[in-house]
This record gives sequence, structure tokens and C-alpha cells, in this order.
Amino acid sequence: MKKRSTISASTRGSRSEGDRGKELVRARSVDLRELSDGTDWERVGALSDDEIRRAMAKDPDAAPELDEAFWRNAQILDPRHGKTTITMRVDEDVLAYFKGSGPGYQSRMNAVLRAYVYARRERAG
Repeated sequence: MKKRSTISASTRGSRSEGDRGKELVRARSVDLRELSDGTDWERVGALSDDEIRRAMAKDPDAAPELDEAFWRNAQILDPRHGKTTITMRVDEDVLAYFKGSGPGYQSRMNAVLRAYVYARRERAG
């Protein structure tokens, strides 16, 4: 079912230096459907909206509820922009913050820069 391999020094991609030499497990999507995520879906399905809101309010990692105010201010962004590779100097703490949130940190940094550009364009007229 699963093929096991290890990350070597020549591995490229989103793996950090700390991941080198750790075991990597690969599985086919058909095999993943057989795995259980441990969630008690029957209990989750029985929760009321108020119980879900209370649980979200207690959880510091929960995303905010997407209420009317969120959708009133939401904007559709076009992700089909071409990307250019650059070398850029950023403060160590800024880079650590984005990297600390896991893989995809460069895309998140790009999203912040894009939001800045859109805000400046709107302000300019």
C-alpha cells in the first residue's frame, strides 16, 4: 500500500533543512480514502450552530466566522499573474514569521504584497 523513502540532501522543494533524513511516506489517493482521520463525524453533525460558534470563540487557532461583514468587504483576486524570480532582502524577523507558518510562505508574502498594491491603487484613484 505505502511506499517509504527518505529525504536526501539532493531533495528539492518545500522541505526544510530540519526535515532531511526523516522518513517520508507516500501513498496513492485510493489508499488515502481508506485511512481514518479520527474525527467523530456523527458527533460533529449533531452540533448546533450555536455550539459550533461557542467552540470557535474558545479556539485561538480557529478562523473567524465568515459573516455578512466579511462578505461585504471581500474582494475577488485574480491569481493568474505571471511570477518572476527575484532576490530580495527582508528583515530576519519578517522572514521567520512567514516561514514559521509552514510551507507556502513565499506565496503568503506575495499575497501581502499584492494586497498592498491593490490598496495603493484604490487610494490613487
